[in-house]
This record gives sequence, C-alpha cells and structure tokens, in this order.
Amino acid sequence: MLRPKFYQAWFALISLERQRPNNHYLDTLKPLFDSAKGDVEGRLLLGHAIAKTLEDLGRFEESFDWLEKAKAGKRAQIRYRQQNDARIFEAAKTLSVQTAAPSPVQTQNLPIFIIGLPRTGTTLVDRILASHSEVASAGELELFAWLIKEKTGTKTGSVIDAETFRSAASIDWIDVGNAYLENIRALGHGARLVTDKTPHNFLYAGLIHRALPQARIITLRRGAMDSCLSNYRQLFATHKEAFNYTYALEDVAAYYREFDALAAHWRTHLPADRFMEVHYEDIIRDQENQTRRLLAFCGLDWEAACLQFQDNAAPVDTASSVQVRQRLHGDSIGRWKRYGNRLDRLKTALGALAEEE
Repeated sequence: MLRPKFYQAWFALISLERQRPNNHYLDTLKPLFDSAKGDVEGRLLLGHAIAKTLEDLGRFEESFDWLEKAKAGKRAQIRYRQQNDARIFEAAKTLSVQTAAPSPVQTQNLPIFIIGLPRTGTTLVDRILASHSEVASAGELELFAWLIKEKTGTKTGSVIDAETFRSAASIDWIDVGNAYLENIRALGHGARLVTDKTPHNFLYAGLIHRALPQARIITLRRGAMDSCLSNYRQLFATHKEAFNYTYALEDVAAYYREFDALAAHWRTHLPADRFMEVHYEDIIRDQENQTRRLLAFCGLDWEAACLQFQDNAAPVDTASSVQVRQRLHGDSIGRWKRYGNRLDRLKTALGALAEEE
C-alpha cells in the first residue's frame, strides 16, 4: 500500500466489493481510524468503510455502532439544526397552490421529474423509464434549484434556503420554464420525454408545476424505517448542505417527518395527472403492473424493455450505480430489522410513521 492514509481510496475499495470473512481489511482500517483523531473527514470515510465491512459480514449491530462513531465528529462540526430545514419545508409549501403559468408549446424534451428522499428508488424509476424508446435520461441535474436561486437573486450562501423560496413569489415563471427547457435541450437528444432524477426536487414540486405545467412529477416513497436507515448509512457528498440531516438518527427521523408532510401537501394541491406517488416496495413486489402504471402516467405505450432496465447500458452516477445493474430483488426491504435494538430511538422518533412499509 503506497498511501495507507488515502482514506478516500479505502472507502471506494470497500464500497465496490463485498467483504467476506476470509477477505476483508478490518485489521488495517480500525487502527487507521484510531490514528485519525482530529481528522473529521478521514474518520467519516474510514468509519463508513468499517461499518460497510461489518454489514457485509452480517454483524449489523456492530456496523451501526461504527456508523455512529464515524458521523459523530462531522455532526459536531456542522452544528446542524433541525429547525433550519423545517423552515425550508414550510417555505416550500407557501408557493404551491397558485395557478400554473401558461405552458410553453413543445413536442420534444417534455420533462419528467423523479423526486423523493435519496436511496428510496429514484434511480430505479429513472432506469425503468429511460429504457423506453421515447425517453432519455438527463441524470441528476440540480438545474431547477439553481434556476430558482438565479432568478430570485438572493445572496444567501445556500442554493436551498427559506429566503430563496419566499423570494420566488415574484419571479417570472414562464421565463424559468423556458430557461429549464433550453438547458435540457441537448441532454434530450431529440427524445419526446426527458427524465430529471434529482431527489431533492421534492422541495420544488409546487414551483416545478408553476414553471412547467406539462411536466410529470413522480415521487418515490419507501417505508419510513428503511428510508431513514438508508439515508443514515449512506455517505453522501459532504460538501452539500442538503445532506446535513444524515449525520444523526434523530435528525434523519425529523427530516423524514417533514418530507412525509410535504408529500401529503403536494398530493392535495397538485393535479393528479401531473403528480403521482410510487412506492418502492410495490415496484419490487409487482414490477410489471407498477411499470405499466408509470408508463401510463407519462403517456407512454407499453414496451417490455422497461422490465429489463438492468440491461440499459447508459452510465449511472449515483449511490445506486451497482444495484441498478442487477435484477430486482427484495433484499433491502425490512433491512432495519437486522439491527436489533440499535434503531429503537429511530422507531420512537418516527412514531406511527415507523409502521409504514
């Protein structure tokens, strides 16, 4: 090993390969973690690598303990406050009930927004739809949020914040819609429909409808316990404030509760022919009928290729890049039950939502 303290490489290596009882690096990783005192990012990477190894070895409760060790320093460093995100969710709701702007006339590059909490099946749905001959995937763009930030002109340090949502009341929605369509034109390669799989666009569903009333919006849902665990055990881009809720279990639970309330808000205020919810577990258990439902919502004819999404050769640049190359399986449903009493705090924090699946 030329650079044993190249922690990013260790994290990548463990992430890409299943660790086995006779082939793992725990004896190397644990001392590296101990020696990385004061290195918040290093411990985050190493701790996640150790937790993933232990999970692969079936030692789930130990795995969770290492996740807590890995994240503790980062959580203290960023000083996350649940109320800051709560204000963003509340501001997002205030602009959702107004009439949509006149729709730009177009026959190509009609957008489909695939939204939802990360790690809940957004990439899966993107691959299913992009396997249709009339659909192209633009990937994870973050474009709409940047357009709102640009058009409002707010000087806050974050792209997503309550002030920007509040300032959006006065912007020209036709201008936003046209700017979005112009930006995705080349990404659509002439396809009739183009998917934008940016999970955090769930905050913007009301604004998306105002700017692009022809757009379809598909929200992914997943059981609360599995959703929260999946967000907690995933190491997202550490420089993005949108993921700051993922460093403590109670913060993840609070964020899920806000998301659930916002999804209910969209369900009430957005037209049923423009907004739909799809449950990850339903796709796993009833793939064909759920695929037909997705295609019908998007105005697409049936194509059997959508059932073979794992054969889609297009590149994937998300945390689900390995899974979407595989056939559907239900191994991740009920994953939270493997962690014993370690998730009791999560269950308590979620309350009745914890019974969802």
